[in-house]
Amino acid sequence: MKHFTCWNQMLAMMFGQLSNRGSLRDLIVAFEVHRAKQYHLGLGREPIAKTTLAIANQNRDYRIFEDFAFYMIKEV
Repeated sequence: MKHFTCWNQMLAMMFGQLSNRGSLRDLIVAFEVHRAKQYHLGLGREPIAKTTLAIANQNRDYRIFEDFAFYMIKEV
C-alpha cells in the first residue's frame, strides 16, 4: 500500500479493537477474509501488509489518536 495514512491506521486499529483481535497477524488475517468489504470501510482496495501497519504503529505519534479519542468521548 503506497499511502497508509493516519486515517487508514486508525480505521485498521479500530476494526481490530471492535473485532477483538489479539495481534497484528490476527488483524491482517481478518482483513484478508473481508477484503471485499475493506473498500467500504474506507481502507481502499489494496491489501494491508502486516509490516506496513507495524511500521505505522511504531513511527506515528499516538497522541494523534489520543486527541481524536478524547474528542469523540466528549461528543458522546
